[in-house]
Amino acid sequence: MKNSPWLAALFTFSSIVSAADPVNNDLPVGSIGRSALERVRPALVRIETTSAGGGNAHTHSGLRINAEEVITTSWGLDPDPTAILIEWEGGTRRSATIVGRDFRRGIALLKLSDASTLDKAQPFPVAVPKQEIRVGQWAWSAGSIWPDAPSLSMGMVSATGRVWGEAIQTDAKVSPVNYGGPLIDRQGRV
Repeated sequence: MKNSPWLAALFTFSSIVSAADPVNNDLPVGSIGRSALERVRPALVRIETTSAGGGNAHTHSGLRINAEEVITTSWGLDPDPTAILIEWEGGTRRSATIVGRDFRRGIALLKLSDASTLDKAQPFPVAVPKQEIRVGQWAWSAGSIWPDAPSLSMGMVSATGRVWGEAIQTDAKVSPVNYGGPLIDRQGRV
């Protein structure tokens, strides 16, 4: 039992479960994730789209990549929405339009209306250089369905070069609360 792989697996599993436990706020992995989230949090947005004919609104997350643009998943985005509303922490809201879609990568680019009145000095996310992404490194999926209470799920990079060499595979939970949000590293880089 001294060198049992099952014991190591159990320890690893219980460490991961404990790190996600809100009661254990001082665990290192949890604090690293919260610190990473705080770095990207100003750029997390909530996206609400309304369909033609007054259909139900769809809500998912996105990432403000500069003063005028937001990137999100194209999978949760109505093909021809009648309205798109972007909201971020603090209640700032702007309408937006779709300016581009990349169906191969599953992403969409949205342009904010009236961006001239927004704070252009806001910190925007930094991308991780592709050559620094390694299988086995910690990763967190972040979302912002509720702008003042973002979601965060911990996992790791389980593969690179997926989907025609252009995607990162992770075991961090990606669910409706963080669809369209970023995958971040321990420094809060996207």
